[in-house]
Amino acid sequence: MVWGAALALGLAAGAAQAEQVRKYNVYAADGVRAGEQVTTWGDDGWVRVKYGYKDNGRGPDYVEEFRLTPQGTFAEYRIKGTSTFGAEVDEHYTDEGGKATWASRSEHGAQTVEPGSLYLPLNNTFEAESVMLSAAMAHGGKVALVPN
Repeated sequence: MVWGAALALGLAAGAAQAEQVRKYNVYAADGVRAGEQVTTWGDDGWVRVKYGYKDNGRGPDYVEEFRLTPQGTFAEYRIKGTSTFGAEVDEHYTDEGGKATWASRSEHGAQTVEPGSLYLPLNNTFEAESVMLSAAMAHGGKVALVPN
């Protein structure tokens, strides 16, 4: 897949003042439009993403939601849908005062985390990748990952 520069968007780590929606097209290597990502920054602090593409009949379809901590990492994260080859995706993470919990179709766990620790989802959209890159850059290129 050819991913446009628009996919490396910088996500504002703070809450949006008003709801904002952006739409990105996803193209296959041959230049044919294969899908899209629609991201909504809610005035409630949640980022909601609908993402999907099909290339040669395969590709993921996700609905992702997250909100960020003051350090720009995930306070809550959840994603549902189907993976590239059709497996069910149902993953969630919560950081409540330094107590992190997560669960997916293949793993679950809990651990104590320091502020600025970053959950690394098994499945995600480009919006979550933007959060991960921004968090790493804001912390000097290094960030503690959850699960560790």
